[in-house]
Amino acid sequence: MLISLPKIKPLFTEIPHIFEEEPRYYPPLDLMSIAAYLKKHSHHEVEILDTQILRMGYNEIRQEIKVKSPDVVGMTTTTYTLPEAIEIAKIVKEINSSIHVILGGTHTYIFPNETIRFEAIDSLIVGEGEIAFTLLVNCLEQDRSKLSQIKGIIYKDNGQKYDFPRIIQTPAQDVIFDLDSLPFPQREMIPYKKYLYQASSLNSNIFTTILSSRGCPYECSYCYRPPFSKNFRARSTANVINEIEECIQLGIREFIFVDDVFTLNRKRVFELCDEIIKRNLKIKWRIKARVNNIDYGLLLKLKEAGCSWIHYELGTGTQRMLDLLKKEFTIEQIQSAIKVTNDVRITSSVDIMFGFPEETKEDILKTIKFVNKLNPDFAYFSLAIPHPGTEIYKIWLSNSGIKKDLWQEYANLNSEFKILDWYQNPNELISLLNFAYKSFYFRLEFFLKQLLTVPSFGVFKNRIRISLKALSSERNNHKI
Repeated sequence: MLISLPKIKPLFTEIPHIFEEEPRYYPPLDLMSIAAYLKKHSHHEVEILDTQILRMGYNEIRQEIKVKSPDVVGMTTTTYTLPEAIEIAKIVKEINSSIHVILGGTHTYIFPNETIRFEAIDSLIVGEGEIAFTLLVNCLEQDRSKLSQIKGIIYKDNGQKYDFPRIIQTPAQDVIFDLDSLPFPQREMIPYKKYLYQASSLNSNIFTTILSSRGCPYECSYCYRPPFSKNFRARSTANVINEIEECIQLGIREFIFVDDVFTLNRKRVFELCDEIIKRNLKIKWRIKARVNNIDYGLLLKLKEAGCSWIHYELGTGTQRMLDLLKKEFTIEQIQSAIKVTNDVRITSSVDIMFGFPEETKEDILKTIKFVNKLNPDFAYFSLAIPHPGTEIYKIWLSNSGIKKDLWQEYANLNSEFKILDWYQNPNELISLLNFAYKSFYFRLEFFLKQLLTVPSFGVFKNRIRISLKALSSERNNHKI
């Protein structure tokens, strides 16, 4: 049983829930990929418990585990979802202590030693999951003495000659360069019809996430990437389009590409778009892109192929902070990218964060003014979190004078964690966050743009309703 973690004890939320055009839940693509590989390369029965979309609490999860009685439970976790992962692992062991619990995800890469020491955790996947997870499950069934031969895992050796389990870590696994060798994610294993996306029409359309490449060569100082994820690896055009056609057969025609940097290879993007057009797929899709990988010709081709939304993660709106964050693009490139995106009438959205180390109130006010003048369709403002393992976190620790690793303490779940304690002036930051939302969504330019560009008056009313909620919502209601 592969379990997508519920959102019961979130450490914080970055984007307010008022933005109903943004899906609150996304299909568990990582679990669907692991399930597909298991089905193709083993005889094991596998299912996915999609707790988020089913709005399941711990009691419902407990009951499902009791009924299904799995031999192995696998979960993917980040540092922020660790409390849910450990709570479910404890539930599993209470039901049957012999069930083997496996954790994977970025958290296990950053804090492997802390994670494996939890009593309810039996083993970890450190790196990409498909191959290592399948080999691990095969070994658990056939011959546990060969676990040490599997690359990229950490496990507890409960041999009889030891009074307590030994912790064994194997060498790093090989990077999966041939992504075409992986089977398509098993979407039919989840209630995929419940994933509805309303941004492009009055009707709710089924959407799914899709990944056409892995890895990102950039090194933004607020983003953590394991070494293996720095290698940009792309699937072939035919492989991606065949997966899209498989989704269409399921009734899915809206796609969110979750590639870290979809537009890195311009030639590849053109090939994908041309094949979508050639096969007359009639789909709508959205991507994340960097402003330094965008040009007018590329946008025209994206538009022709059905790309309806591009999200740009800017981080900030001053050149000083862009340089500090190592974004590797300029204010001028931001302005150019948003302008041409607006010109071709693809919906644009941007991410902005406040509270980075060395960022001043003046920087934040300049950023707010810049974003308003930039005039994207949507802007998402949030507090900057120094994520574990990132360069910006090291800078924050150095500036604060704190000698201990706060994230490491949290990884042991033995300390209370209050994000607001990280900022010198948290109340001022929340006030600036409120001001940013109000100033952006209550500009005349915003209302006019929505009126002129939305496909129908019904969609216009919905977007204006969202902006009205932005005014009345309190930013400090975030779970931080």
